[in-house]
Amino acid sequence: MITVQPLPFTRLALILGAVDRGTRKAVSRAINESLKNARLDLQADLSDYFTIRNNRTARGFRIGFASPEGLTGWIGHLDRFMDAQTFGGVKTPKDAPAIGVPLRVRKPKSLMTPPKTWPKRYLKQKDAFIDNGKTLYARDGTNKRGPLLPMWNLLKRVRIKSRWPMEKLVKSSVSRTFPAFLKTEMKALEGEASKSK
Repeated sequence: MITVQPLPFTRLALILGAVDRGTRKAVSRAINESLKNARLDLQADLSDYFTIRNNRTARGFRIGFASPEGLTGWIGHLDRFMDAQTFGGVKTPKDAPAIGVPLRVRKPKSLMTPPKTWPKRYLKQKDAFIDNGKTLYARDGTNKRGPLLPMWNLLKRVRIKSRWPMEKLVKSSVSRTFPAFLKTEMKALEGEASKSK
């Protein structure tokens, strides 16, 4: 899981350490509302960075909520593949001899690659072959008499460039919303205090 702590809440916790519990509770609620808002922003912005084929990625966000005792919070994502999207990295095969990179089998790109077009299915064709141990040639399923075409690149490793600035997006969202949420929570606290008098 990747996580981002959006603001220096630890410093805030130290400053407010001696303050009454009611104030710390109001601050923790403001932090949590900001984190929930940041999650909504991240979900809404996914399509700016990725080809979205289903809602699985959007459902992977998690929040570590702040408490009055620990005025820190974080937002993260469950899927390991998002690490490389955020920081860059190298992808290697897990349970296969190579990583398949589709060349022609997904039209349009917004669709998921159907299992009937996976490399192992094409390799069942009598005249399918792998050129230089890298490119899989086969006949398109729609034209059994057509020419052999490059369908997949089969690679031992794929370098992934960082393309999703999660940390920047979270910090921007929380910095924008936290002051307003804090103001609302402090007003509510004042209202509670005046009622108890």
